[in-house]
Amino acid sequence: MWNKIKRDFESGMDRLQWFAAIVTERLTIEISFIKMLAKIDNLEKEKEELFKSIGKNAYELSFNRTTDLYNYHKVAEAIREITCLERSIEELKKEAGEIISTEG
Repeated sequence: MWNKIKRDFESGMDRLQWFAAIVTERLTIEISFIKMLAKIDNLEKEKEELFKSIGKNAYELSFNRTTDLYNYHKVAEAIREITCLERSIEELKKEAGEIISTEG
């Protein structure tokens, strides 16, 4: 009788450890996915700020007809940063898609 209880208890512990391992793995995947979404959101906000700065610079330069908007160093720098941010956002979206596709 005692051996049967011990064996059942050990079997239950094995199943509990298996379930805990699955839940832990699932939570790790979900947390990494949420972190990626947060990074994407932060990069999108940074990109919006750069768009605002370009608009502000364009407005300020509209009063000075001699300066070319695209050759203005602040605008050119913001455009380069936006391009870099867009690449980073696409890479993060691809990674997030891979996480989700391997999850199922």
